[in-house]
Amino acid sequence: MPAFAQDKQIEVSAVHSPLDAPSFLGIGLDEPFPGEIQKCPKHELLNAADANATSELGHVCYFPKSEETYKLHNTPNLGFGYTLEIMTFQEKPLIFNIKFGNNEFNNLAEIFTERYGPAYRSFTKPLQTGEGKIYSSRVHQWKSSGLEIRLDEIGEDIRWGEARIENVELRSVLDAEIKSSAKEAASKL
Repeated sequence: MPAFAQDKQIEVSAVHSPLDAPSFLGIGLDEPFPGEIQKCPKHELLNAADANATSELGHVCYFPKSEETYKLHNTPNLGFGYTLEIMTFQEKPLIFNIKFGNNEFNNLAEIFTERYGPAYRSFTKPLQTGEGKIYSSRVHQWKSSGLEIRLDEIGEDIRWGEARIENVELRSVLDAEIKSSAKEAASKL
């Protein structure tokens, strides 16, 4: 099990850091999405990708879940099963959301640590279900000027862990747009 930082800031090297790379899983942060990634074949009866036809493609493809959210198929093999969705803003990747069996948390933490160095922050948070059952979820965070990554042992569902990789620069543009819209709406009250 990796040694993670215990709730303290770690200085990111001014030399090259993979967190400053302009892509995640080879998808450019400043490039239009889906760009040259092909749309997955659609199932004849369902509004979903055709699993058989998609696996035969042999390369990454996407299926739109909404106007700004896409599910990717045929993603790189990390040694365990996971799903990957991309949320876009201004037709560029804003958030990469990875869902995985929470029993794979240590594996994904090890992968992120290998790629991005030690987490700058690690902590445990309590979670409570609607029935009152309490769980503990480990959380690790990495950040830089290009990406922020949050890895949660337990996500929206207690069976799944989640990793959220966010395009920091694009997020600040979205936040400014939201603030401007709120200011404009408030002036109409």
